[in-house]
Amino acid sequence: MGGRPKGVIFSEEHKNNLRKPHKVTDKVLIARKLQIGRKLTKLHSKNISKSLKGHKFSLETRLKIRKSIITKTGGITPLHCLIRKSLEYKQWRKQVFKRDNYTCQECYKRGVKLHSHHIKSFSLVFKEFLQDYSQFSPIEDIETLVRLATTYKPFWEVINGKTFCKKCHYILFHSGNNNINFRLLGNKATD
Repeated sequence: MGGRPKGVIFSEEHKNNLRKPHKVTDKVLIARKLQIGRKLTKLHSKNISKSLKGHKFSLETRLKIRKSIITKTGGITPLHCLIRKSLEYKQWRKQVFKRDNYTCQECYKRGVKLHSHHIKSFSLVFKEFLQDYSQFSPIEDIETLVRLATTYKPFWEVINGKTFCKKCHYILFHSGNNNINFRLLGNKATD
């Protein structure tokens, strides 16, 4: 095993020698100041991203990231996210699961992580909703649109839902296969 041997006490001189390469010099501070606000190349950004994969940020760092995102977006949660987080959406999911007896409609497994799937896609229903209520701005009138969405029937039709396990849902609809087999969707396909 690597690392520091247990029980070894370093002398002060040795500790100082270990610190030297890590000491922040004036040269380093000047270089850091020059980097502030500088645009990174795509390659450099990718390399930073790769190096941070799997790295867990501290709570303090996560709060800083969140604060910067809120500052950039103005603290606005997109309308479609608010609809998906609503109580009506959760009730719709439960009703779909109950109707399908908490069973995947593709592999017929029970006791696995279930996903509710919109036969007519949520994004299509959402676009229709925005067209029907085009007099409202999705940014300025977001509270009004969320309230209207709770009464918009196409969002909450149980017949438009189907239960899949996580694996089947991914394979059928999110694996990059654009030729979705509509046989699996039942008698109602997307328009």
